[in-house]
Amino acid sequence: MRMKSRCFWVFVSMIAAAVVSVSMPRGEAAITFQYAPAPNFLDATGTLPGTARNIAPELAAAGWSAWMLTLKADNSSRITTVELANDLQGKGGTIGITGSIHQAWVNDLDSGKLIATPTGSQIGPSESLPTRWGSGGGRDSYWLSSGYYDIATLNLSEDNNLQHGSNPPFTRSPLTDDMYLSIPRDYGVGSRMSFLGASSQAVFGGTLNLAYVIFPFGGPGEIRGYALDQNNSAYFFDAVVGFIPEPATLFTVAGGGLLLIGRRRGGR
Repeated sequence: MRMKSRCFWVFVSMIAAAVVSVSMPRGEAAITFQYAPAPNFLDATGTLPGTARNIAPELAAAGWSAWMLTLKADNSSRITTVELANDLQGKGGTIGITGSIHQAWVNDLDSGKLIATPTGSQIGPSESLPTRWGSGGGRDSYWLSSGYYDIATLNLSEDNNLQHGSNPPFTRSPLTDDMYLSIPRDYGVGSRMSFLGASSQAVFGGTLNLAYVIFPFGGPGEIRGYALDQNNSAYFFDAVVGFIPEPATLFTVAGGGLLLIGRRRGGR
């Protein structure tokens, strides 16, 4: 299929509450990418004054920081597909989240094999907000809102070098492997997280929390990918996370969204 494209140059700037956003010109339908420091976790019974935090204190002391990655649709758009695994438009480079990403994998007691935790340490789908439970106490980077993708969730992937040592450099975890909820946990640093998801639950003007990620403070990391709206227009975003980005490029391409999901589902 031949597709027409329109290119809009945009700038990424720091705005209130340390939120950084990739936006489109006024008057254009848009899905935008934003990031901000992750919110503080709350225990089930609330958090005592002075104890709120969004990351394990041992990681914070070693120079790591936690971030929330988010997509926001304007009032004329719905977020139907998120493509953070494949290069839909052939832009080049690596699609997904890249950088020094702190990870915590678990050990299957039956098989003795390590298990990746791309949707968090808890059993079942990840929640829309990062939790102390899902993130292994603020030690694991993971995709949020997995229950949102009710049509398809494919290519969930993350790596972990399982290396330990002091920081810097941030190519190893400062944590010692331990037990979490009676399950052995192995720490390390990954270099990429990726996935593809499609949803029938999208609403106009909706906000979708993508991921909770742990990067070296001022590291930074990078996210490159696509979000598709209800018209199958694909919005490309490329942003540096945890650092004021350089100008980014946002592309809109009509068509191809449903074809993408059709190919993925048909190929399973």
